[in-house]
Amino acid sequence: MRRTFLTKSLVATVFGTGCALAMTITEASASIVSFTSASAWQAAVQSPSTVDFNSFTSNVLPNFGQSYTEGGVNFSTTSPVVMFGVPGTNQFPAGLLYGSGYLEWQGGPPATLTITLPSAVKAIGFDFAELFANLGGTDTFTIVVDGSTFTEDTSHTSALFFGVTDTNTFSSFTITDLNGTLGTNNVFPTIDNVSYATTLAPTTAVPEPGSLALFGSALAGLAVIRRRRQERRRAVVR
Repeated sequence: MRRTFLTKSLVATVFGTGCALAMTITEASASIVSFTSASAWQAAVQSPSTVDFNSFTSNVLPNFGQSYTEGGVNFSTTSPVVMFGVPGTNQFPAGLLYGSGYLEWQGGPPATLTITLPSAVKAIGFDFAELFANLGGTDTFTIVVDGSTFTEDTSHTSALFFGVTDTNTFSSFTITDLNGTLGTNNVFPTIDNVSYATTLAPTTAVPEPGSLALFGSALAGLAVIRRRRQERRRAVVR
């Protein structure tokens, strides 16, 4: 009878294969997470870069037309939508909410703003608010990031935050204002502190059910190997 002996190297191979397969399954399950808290988003990323629009200081609002670039980040629209840079010293309510310069775009509806980043990233975040709070209007944003769509209502009483983290990388995203300019109830979308990060903060991975099953199979294999070695030792002693 031919016997096959299991060596230590084979044990390592069995266990290592189970681990590798478990890691493969875990990493292949990409996920995107949205945030409405700036502090929670900042805790989830590493070393974010930010475009804060603080260079807007003149009350003569610059009309950027359909393209504006700052800090390597490009903001673009299509005609007839146009963008304006608004300083925080301006008495528009949004400036008072942000307390700093911000970007405003108007036209449509709808009015889509495309943000193209200088490199592939895993996270983006930004503040947003309504320009004319005294009119009481709100916009509805449709935000598309890496194929995922999110819907957010603006506020005319406070600056809000939206952000995402993604296990995939992406290099652009869009914000579409579904209301645009509606007759006498003018609503104008604004954003500020557009941030992005290429690296997420380290987290303790939670194994998925499939991963746990593979680890269990690897451990069961080790138990079988150990039992067979013990049986061979007992046979030799006899």
